[in-house]
Amino acid sequence: MAYYLGTPKPHYTTGPHCSGCPFRALSYGFVESVGPRDKVLLLGEGPGHWEVKGGRPFIGRSGTVINRIINEHCAYHRAEMRITNAIHCRWVERGPDGEPILGKNSDMINCRPPSAMVHECNSQARGNLYGLSLSSTRAHITRAILEGSAYGMKDIMEALKNMGLTFSKIRVSGGGSRSRLWNQIKADVLNLPVETLSTPETTSLGAALIGATSYGAYPNLKIASECSIKIKDVVTPGDQRTEYEHIYPRYRDLYFSIKPLFK
Repeated sequence: MAYYLGTPKPHYTTGPHCSGCPFRALSYGFVESVGPRDKVLLLGEGPGHWEVKGGRPFIGRSGTVINRIINEHCAYHRAEMRITNAIHCRWVERGPDGEPILGKNSDMINCRPPSAMVHECNSQARGNLYGLSLSSTRAHITRAILEGSAYGMKDIMEALKNMGLTFSKIRVSGGGSRSRLWNQIKADVLNLPVETLSTPETTSLGAALIGATSYGAYPNLKIASECSIKIKDVVTPGDQRTEYEHIYPRYRDLYFSIKPLFK
């Protein structure tokens, strides 16, 4: 969905994959996904100025960098990759009269969900703990935070599934991937196997592989990653996956139940 400015009267154009969410009235840019669905997915966050203007992902400054990396180091061409933004629409702030505020700062705002609810952008939303009792302990609260994070991942995955994507496994990295409990929760909530890596700090590893490939140690990044990225452990969904699936609608309903209080 796109909202065009500079016309006598604002008008809307709905993109072919627009879900018709209530926030389309706040959007002025829709970026369409491009490329085949059966090879490599390149996923960005929110579209920038040039992406909105051209209606395609990664055609601005970030696109220049991406193109160079793809052309110089990848075994694929850009035309062989599915390129998209996790959030297709770009949002602006509006004043009391409902008109867009096109100041320096508001013009750069993307829709970035402040909470786990990826289908709705609510800057007033705050975290909540539901179901506490006198028997609740620090362990219960800690686990609830880990479960809420996993449900947030499920929200994102459901949004991607609505775009036509499918998933067979989850690969985690970073310090959190060292937690066996958190990985098990993710596997149960998402009902998918969760893989951990022998080198969890993938940002540093990726930078090193790009440097090594540029130096000539590897012919391309695909071979570099195949030689360097090793699976350390696989956590499969357990007996609690059915219970988590049962609770998921309640997790979503809870947000809308307390939403009027976020004012």
